[in-house]
Amino acid sequence: MDSLSPLTSPEDTHRGARGQDETPSPGMDDWSLDDLGHLVWVRVNQSGRISDDRLKSMWWPAQVTQASPLQMTLFGRSPLARGDGFDDAKAEVTIDSPSAANVRSMTTTADIMRFNEHNYGGPSSTARSTLFSPKKKQKIAHHDILSRWEDARRLMLKEDQRDQDGLPRFLSFYTPGESEPEDDLAMDLHPEAEPDEIPFVPPPPNFEYDIPGELVLSKDKSKSTQFWPAKILEYVPPKNAKQKPRYKVLFFDHSIRDVTEDMFLSESQEGFGTCKLGESEGNYGLDEEEQDVDEDVDLIPADDDEEALRADTPIPEMPPPKYFETLSIDEQFEYVKPVLSAILQERYEPIRARHDAYMRSAAYRQQVVDQNHDSGQLKGYELEQLGPLIRQWRRTKRYEFVAIALLNQLIMLQPLFYPPPPPSTIGSEPDLGSGIDIFSDDGAVTDPLSEPVPPSSFESAADREERSGPVYSQAGVIEATAGADDDDSRIPQNGRGPTQSDKPPQAPSEARAHTKSFASLTEIDQLTYCSSILLQEAKYQLLLWRHGLRQSFELLSPTEEKRLHEEAEGKATETDWVHTIILSRRVAENSLLPKDRVEPKPLTRLRSGRD
Repeated sequence: MDSLSPLTSPEDTHRGARGQDETPSPGMDDWSLDDLGHLVWVRVNQSGRISDDRLKSMWWPAQVTQASPLQMTLFGRSPLARGDGFDDAKAEVTIDSPSAANVRSMTTTADIMRFNEHNYGGPSSTARSTLFSPKKKQKIAHHDILSRWEDARRLMLKEDQRDQDGLPRFLSFYTPGESEPEDDLAMDLHPEAEPDEIPFVPPPPNFEYDIPGELVLSKDKSKSTQFWPAKILEYVPPKNAKQKPRYKVLFFDHSIRDVTEDMFLSESQEGFGTCKLGESEGNYGLDEEEQDVDEDVDLIPADDDEEALRADTPIPEMPPPKYFETLSIDEQFEYVKPVLSAILQERYEPIRARHDAYMRSAAYRQQVVDQNHDSGQLKGYELEQLGPLIRQWRRTKRYEFVAIALLNQLIMLQPLFYPPPPPSTIGSEPDLGSGIDIFSDDGAVTDPLSEPVPPSSFESAADREERSGPVYSQAGVIEATAGADDDDSRIPQNGRGPTQSDKPPQAPSEARAHTKSFASLTEIDQLTYCSSILLQEAKYQLLLWRHGLRQSFELLSPTEEKRLHEEAEGKATETDWVHTIILSRRVAENSLLPKDRVEPKPLTRLRSGRD
């Protein structure tokens, strides 16, 4: 046999391995540029250039970057790469006349990898590179061609895996009939490629939990035996197969920890009603909530300094939210009075619907009373003090109503001290007898004081009866009401323009003929108004001040007041979940009691019908 030249030796040596490339395959006859895909094999020569010569070229992994003209990037450190660094590995090539002789799809029609280390055309693992010229071989002597090609194929497979949503598509990289798959399989199981080929997929959270917001009883430590009220905030997936899934939970004391699923119990799980519940001062505030906060108003001593309870007391300095909570409850109440006054004056829009419903009739009034409202972070003892403060404040307001009403009567009884009315109103001026009853109000037809009374008996009647005068403004101006049909008696206050009830001239009292004012309510209804509407709004305002959400004593625009009211409603429900889970725990405990209570004697009577 003749001696082999350096360029013909590898061709003769690997002719058997390259037999597939020499003979056109069926897939080659069906070659189409549109069916190539973006991952391809491209034939390059010893310089890394596109070549159609089968004897002095190899098939190299590439990725198409442009369709026309056909441009692609060679994976790995191709023969075209010059430097030794990985950043120099990318090489761009262009095929002016693409065909089956210079570019092929990554797989065959049978979805099998088209080339491997035995038939790609370069040196194999059994015969290292003698393909290139000595000059070129010197430049790449420290980079084995087969190793480069294997790295390039690995990069192409990683790109294909990304296209398959991270799942490997090939279990073998060999075409049918190959006899040495072990070497290539060993390459796939290389430690560097394993994390990319088989990525870790964390398990999903338990579908039974409502996240965020699931209420549970949880341990704070894995070895602890006590469970505490908590709420699941989010699921914390494991980072690898050795870690356990965790859940971020918020405990009743506002601490946040990551716990495993075996450290907590939901309401539907066994053991929720029997686990050891940790003890908290005041039973998590439930003992305070269960105390009766409705005290008899007659048992409350009158405040010696009633001026301190009025809405027009000196405005205290603005404290920061943290400092505000350290104030006594009566000092905090000073910040609430302006809004409560606006409610009685019907100038506070966020609760106008509830106010009108309460004043409408007894049926609507009961619906307002039956509404449930939360207290947020307010403690039970604070609510006990807040209720009497509101009732005392109402009492001082009532005295103020009477005093202003008496002053108004004196003005009406002495008209000579004031200039006469304009000529246009002289003919319609009522006499003194028809204007004395300033305590009458729309709809109050059953009240004994709805009839006119002499001025001499007015003071005692005001002290005895339930009416405390018409609604007044914070500046002390009376909004007098001379009768249900007198539309000129209602005067706009504090620059407030005419209301909707002032505008219709035909029947100005029809819109509110069925509505009472606070002054026209009985003593019982006024106290109920304080404990249902005023008390709840006082709680909302305290929560706004404590969280630093309200920064003004005066009323803001209706839109801003509505926004603050919605913020307060949200703050009022922040800590209710603690009480909810404790009450659920009590229900679970009670549901277990009948199992231990066996009464055989009554059951015997049911069966026999006799003792």
